[in-house]
Amino acid sequence: MKTAVTIPDELFRQADQLAGRLGISRSKLYAQALTRLIENDRSADVTARLDQLYGDNGQDSALPSDAARLQARAVTEDAPVSQDIVTSAILAHVNGHIALADLVAWAEDALIQVLESDADAADEALLIRILGTIAAGDSAEFILNSEVLLSFLKDLETAAQSVNQAD
Repeated sequence: MKTAVTIPDELFRQADQLAGRLGISRSKLYAQALTRLIENDRSADVTARLDQLYGDNGQDSALPSDAARLQARAVTEDAPVSQDIVTSAILAHVNGHIALADLVAWAEDALIQVLESDADAADEALLIRILGTIAAGDSAEFILNSEVLLSFLKDLETAAQSVNQAD
């Protein structure tokens, strides 16, 4: 869509120079800049929603304490990846607590953690399949909708029941 905007002359010159250095058109530069600004705004909104959900600055969480702890662990990079953590991350998205982009980014990091781990977990193949699919969820080739995520939750529950029965 064509549109006209007014920007200061110096900003225009700097943008023009940057577009030249990057080898892209000004239109593409402006589109990329707006995309990043919108993504940053969404991230700030997600952070605010997570702060509200989990409690910040001494405020109480809106979630029951066990669920809040589990979902908070799901979106941190330091937590070891397990069926519970993957389930909790999926539920955090399905319940609207984190955006799809945040789930995908988390899954990418979690997948790397599982692949690089020296521990051979019994559920490793399942976690790799689920995390790999979620991590690819921002590409057009993979459809990542609530139906797919709910099927993953069923797979995780089935695997958890199998482990419990074997104990």
